[in-house]
Amino acid sequence: MKRLIQQTLVLAGILFLATSCLDIQESIYMRNDGSGKFAITVDLEGMQNLIRLAEQFSGEQTSEQDVMEEVDINFEDLRQKLEEQEGISQVKTIRENNNSLLGIAFEFEDVAALNRALKEINDSKEPKTDYFAFERGQLKRLNTLGIEEQVQRKMETDIDISIDGVMLSSLLEDMSYTTKYTFEKPVKETSNPASKITNEGRTVSLTYYFFNDKNGTNSLENNISF
Repeated sequence: MKRLIQQTLVLAGILFLATSCLDIQESIYMRNDGSGKFAITVDLEGMQNLIRLAEQFSGEQTSEQDVMEEVDINFEDLRQKLEEQEGISQVKTIRENNNSLLGIAFEFEDVAALNRALKEINDSKEPKTDYFAFERGQLKRLNTLGIEEQVQRKMETDIDISIDGVMLSSLLEDMSYTTKYTFEKPVKETSNPASKITNEGRTVSLTYYFFNDKNGTNSLENNISF
């Protein structure tokens, strides 16, 4: 069981399960002083597809209930670890749409605290890895994405696996990571041409497809001035 869960988590990223049409969303509400709110969610709709995929990787069988029990343990462990992080507060887990949407959210006092929290979420062993940089009037989303690297490394050797006669590469075409950042002030400019600005100019969205470059988005890197 433990080995199956680990295989499942590798496919979906550390601590986050997903479906064959994986859609992860990273959201930030950024205040002018550099503090804000962060949330990351993943859509679990169609989990049976993922379970069948994990069984083919591991050669073991499990059930959706078994997987969700392990997810609950992982999320509770993550919540406790984040609560211990300096500069992080109001940590809560997210369960919506009959448990098909799962995630975690918290407040951060500055971007340094946010980076420490994201290292915990991604279980990063690299002390110098940062995900964001902030200067007054500018937020930088750096080109670091732990889940992308893990999934792609796994797929390099297992991409020819099929599920119900459908190649794994086809199942993963819609696998995406979306960032959505909202600011108190209207956005002046962004560096990534795939960015979309909405909400009267205060929200910047960007979707990156892991295995199908639909948007011509080479990465999630983005310098946002506001």
